[in-house]
Amino acid sequence: MQNSGNTFDSILLANLIHIVKDPSSVLKESRRVLKKDGRLIIVSYTFYGLSLIQKVIAILHYIKTFGLPPSSAKTLSPANLSKISVDAGFSVKESKLIGDKLKTVCLVGIKPD
Repeated sequence: MQNSGNTFDSILLANLIHIVKDPSSVLKESRRVLKKDGRLIIVSYTFYGLSLIQKVIAILHYIKTFGLPPSSAKTLSPANLSKISVDAGFSVKESKLIGDKLKTVCLVGIKPD
């Protein structure tokens, strides 16, 4: 059974958008099922903003915990996450990088219509 759209007030994408093969299609589907003025919230780990040694440590920790990352994994910045969100039809309310040793890109988007 497929959702007819305009159903949800909010969607949370947690640690997903950086590993899917086609983030644009995930965002477009999220937009489709959100109500007008619905919120898209994305939080996703990123290597963006880490020093080289921090990246190496994070990669080794990831491999030890989860195994090899998927081939579709990508590093997101607040700017490129904002761009793909706007391209999918969202109005970006906030997009920022948080964290010290590990970084997370966070975005809040609104479905404008």
